[in-house]
Amino acid sequence: MSRGTPVAADKCRSNIVVTFTPDASALLATLERKKSRLLEGTSRDDKAAIRGSSAPVRWWYGTLTEGADGKQMAGESSALLGQNEIPSSGSQNVLGTNSSSLIRTKFRSSIKTVVVVDVTLSDGHRLSDVADYVAFVALARIRVSERFSGAPSVLGMFGDGAMEGGLTDWDRAYLAGVYKASVDRPADTQRGQIADAMAKGLGGE
Repeated sequence: MSRGTPVAADKCRSNIVVTFTPDASALLATLERKKSRLLEGTSRDDKAAIRGSSAPVRWWYGTLTEGADGKQMAGESSALLGQNEIPSSGSQNVLGTNSSSLIRTKFRSSIKTVVVVDVTLSDGHRLSDVADYVAFVALARIRVSERFSGAPSVLGMFGDGAMEGGLTDWDRAYLAGVYKASVDRPADTQRGQIADAMAKGLGGE
């Protein structure tokens, strides 16, 4: 999966954290005791799947709103040139941006992914296949509470009638579609673009 994949230049910020542990449930319980807002923003179904399941791999996402050029929010005066106010509780946050486009959004949502792999529960599967599974959920925002048994995807690896192997042609076509889709378009349009890209990638018309 990683061969030939471009990586960010020096001084980049990590946005994917992968942890291997012999007991994922115990680790997650400890993390939540230390940080009660660990799963903040995660749906109720996903929280239940993360906390109570015996899945070999569990994950969640955090979302950060930042400028289109990657600039972070700052708690400074909104009177500063080129800065936009962001509604918040408490102090007022502002976000600097150099964009002046009337077509493209000045903001973007960046995702940070945390993946926990239970070594004991994933025993019997090849490390390369588990790595492909981790890479897929890290690169595509997938609900951990969804069930993928029988799907033509690496996501079906741990389900009933599990398939062998890592990333499938379907997985690669989906990821290619996700990253080719236009960012500044409604969700319905993006879904259509992803579906079209997948059809072409899988040899369709």
